[in-house]
Amino acid sequence: MERKLNCWEFKKCGREPGGTKVAELGVCPVANETLSDGLNEGSNAGRICWAVAGTLCGGRVQGTFAQKRRSCVQCDFYKRVKEEEGKDFSLMAEGVGNTMSAQKVQAILEERARALAKVTEVKTGETLRVVVFSLTNETYGIPTDYVREVQPLREVTPVPCTPGFVVGVINIRGSIYSAIDIRDFLGVPKRETTDLTKVILVNAAGLEVGILADDVAGEMSVPLAEIRPPLATHAGVKEEYTQGVTKDMLIILNLEALMRDERMIVHEEVV
Repeated sequence: MERKLNCWEFKKCGREPGGTKVAELGVCPVANETLSDGLNEGSNAGRICWAVAGTLCGGRVQGTFAQKRRSCVQCDFYKRVKEEEGKDFSLMAEGVGNTMSAQKVQAILEERARALAKVTEVKTGETLRVVVFSLTNETYGIPTDYVREVQPLREVTPVPCTPGFVVGVINIRGSIYSAIDIRDFLGVPKRETTDLTKVILVNAAGLEVGILADDVAGEMSVPLAEIRPPLATHAGVKEEYTQGVTKDMLIILNLEALMRDERMIVHEEVV
């Protein structure tokens, strides 16, 4: 029988002990979660990673399963484990906490805290390459790993019975893509299209769509050390959809989180 994969083997994140990303991001809490060893036939929490807080998925540190449930249940690895385990599938590590001493619980919490601290450490000189674009009076950046190309907005064909953020469909060299306006998700006021309006073709969370932008300034490298968590006072910034904000008020989008919004899934099914 073929050995069942753990999450770090499936995702190839490099955060398992001895992995290629350990020096940069630290060991993932999943790989050290010995109390979950064997659940769903995995090593440590390798096949129940969604139940462990502090994982690094989609480019940001995740919270508890209750907080990250929306993205976890749509994850290819989650679906694979659920299918492979069938009726024996374990969703949560139930009862584990009730069998541990207070000292053991504290030791685990401290270990997770150390792992989270490693994730947030940034080496001097590290940068993030982003495509910079504007929406109304705000400036955003999308990591170039998600961007396929940028095109001027040409003819758009409306599609009936779709959500308001779906502008229509566009044809790029014979391929059809949905064109979407993400302002509603970010709390940004609407604006009419102009001759400067661009379409940023992106691929994230299994969706390939065109995001409308008032204008695109080009690419730039942003020092990771300058990216800070968004403040509640930042107009238009939705924390769940952002990686952070620079001192120049460039808002770095978390495109994976945005594309996994439930409204996007509805859009995918309708269109």
